Amino acid sequence: MVRDWELVRKILFTLEAKDSTHGQLASESIENYKPEVVSYHIYMMKEAGLIDAHCLNSANASIVCFASSLTWEGHEFLDKIRNENVWNKIKGHIKAKGLDLSFDVIKVVVTTIIGNMIP
Repeated sequence: MVRDWELVRKILFTLEAKDSTHGQLASESIENYKPEVVSYHIYMMKEAGLIDAHCLNSANASIVCFASSLTWEGHEFLDKIRNENVWNKIKGHIKAKGLDLSFDVIKVVVTTIIGNMIP
């Protein structure tokens, strides 16, 4: 399954918008995405340390994940990619350099872009 960075951002924004620590984000909660795709992304984001989540993995079924909150790292990452203009610059810069849109590359590029924005 291909990682979808727009979905990653949607999940981060949705978790940040929760008004309490109760309840979880179910994979059916993100419109225009299949639940199994959302669950897989929640799983990857949990593995990356961006969110707290609970996943059920069975040999006979697709992975099912429920996200509960952002981690400190998740908040930090979201703050860096929150602005649509900055996000578009990140994607454009990475594409122009012929690089893959990976977590580590995004973190390096966003630091450079934000550094260039600060006089």
